[in-house]
Amino acid sequence: GSCRKKCFDSSHRGLEGCRCDVRCKDRGDCCWDFEDTCVESTQIWTCNKFRCGETRLPSSLCSCSDDCLQRKDCCADYKSVCQGETPWVKEDCGTAPQSQCPDGFDLPPVILFSMDGFRAEYLDTWSSLLPNIDKLKTCGIHSKYMRAVYPTKTFPNHYTIVTIWLTAMYQGLKTASYFWPGSDVAVNGSFPSLYMAYNRPSFYTLYVEEPDSAGHDSGPVSAGCRKDDQHFKPYLTRDLPKRLHYANNVRIDKVHLMVDRQWLAVREYVSGFGKAMKMPLWSSYTVPKPTGDTSPFPPTVPDCLRADVRVASNESQKCSFYLADKTITHGFLYPPANNKTSDSQYDALITSNLVPMYEEFKKMWDYFHSVLLSKYAMERNGVNVVSGPVFDYDYDGHFDAPNEITGHVNNTSVPIPTHYFVMLTSCKDRSHTPDNCPGWLDVLPFIIPHRSTNIESCPKDKQEDLWIEERFKAHIARVRDVELLTGLDFFQEKVQPLSEILQLKTYLPTFETII
Repeated sequence: GSCRKKCFDSSHRGLEGCRCDVRCKDRGDCCWDFEDTCVESTQIWTCNKFRCGETRLPSSLCSCSDDCLQRKDCCADYKSVCQGETPWVKEDCGTAPQSQCPDGFDLPPVILFSMDGFRAEYLDTWSSLLPNIDKLKTCGIHSKYMRAVYPTKTFPNHYTIVTIWLTAMYQGLKTASYFWPGSDVAVNGSFPSLYMAYNRPSFYTLYVEEPDSAGHDSGPVSAGCRKDDQHFKPYLTRDLPKRLHYANNVRIDKVHLMVDRQWLAVREYVSGFGKAMKMPLWSSYTVPKPTGDTSPFPPTVPDCLRADVRVASNESQKCSFYLADKTITHGFLYPPANNKTSDSQYDALITSNLVPMYEEFKKMWDYFHSVLLSKYAMERNGVNVVSGPVFDYDYDGHFDAPNEITGHVNNTSVPIPTHYFVMLTSCKDRSHTPDNCPGWLDVLPFIIPHRSTNIESCPKDKQEDLWIEERFKAHIARVRDVELLTGLDFFQEKVQPLSEILQLKTYLPTFETII
């Protein structure tokens, strides 16, 4: 016996006495298809051949009954599944026979539809799961991405979008905005015209909180190591690139870290030493455009040679600190191999240049400074470099207070950074060097997670040139991100207008990728 068209009919008796009423499960005498026909079908938004012509069930989300068109409660695919019509999403893209609307044409409204947290890559990575949006993209006009305003939060960005309704009103059109950030605020003294006597508006807005809410809860994609040809990268919330501030962040509030710093000047670089941290908090130097040989820098001579007498011994690191900790070693913030002469290497082989580094991270750090730094200097006619450690154990996008730092080198008070930043500055006009730049500057900041493994890149047996630069590009950032995470303040002495400096600090570099 079947429950088709007999759901919850207490008088129905199927073969062998099976029932389809509300108590059949309690009695254990339901017909074989009771769950599929009477229960699960009420919880989905689609039709199937079995549902076509069904008896209307009041609890259904939508209906596939014969009268659903008259009752206006059909499931979305009723016409294609039950009446054989070709669905809109499978139709060919139409072309307008002429570029202008004919006389008497009723101009259709513009509907602005927002899905919060909908990443640009979803249109490519998950297009098969988004057939209707993919149809709009394919047959309409779309951009590859939208660059967010700063701060990169929902309300500020949606507020910049909703002012479109003001532009529509200036053109004499009626507008409506409902449940949209900023729609209840007067812009230039004007509100949307929703409250006026109804006449179909010419501009609508609609906001949906998904997939943003799900992305915050579980990450933009599921966890796991990505395939070689996979065009997305999974992150746990705490591991998100630092340009994505929503991980755990009260963005506007500041956290203040007071550190007694000491500037240390050497022939090739300048650093700011943090006595409380027992390490340099930043190092600054210039890498000119290479001339002639552009091969990687030579290997450094045996390191950790001498103590810096300018720093008291109780405020300095020692090479012996790292002997008891097998997972971490020491690295150099300023690369010794970057010196112009073999003798000047020793200027960097001092304890005031030591920073804690995991062995796996050090592979990336050394490759960046020996290969990629020379490449960027060649492309940009030289670069000014500022680099340093970052401490963000609560991953709120701000630098930690001392009591918030929980990781230290074994049996020492030397804190282990959560990230390292590198910021390259060059002249926008490539005919000028960064130290002699009459106009706009160009910036390329990175904030790289400091981890004990490189599983994020799944390097396996790959050569370093196949994955390290990709890792750095994945963690591109803004100058302002670096400032929030370190307490530093860049470009204070630049003569450009404040508006240009703010634009430089909030600029997010992008890399073209082929998907």
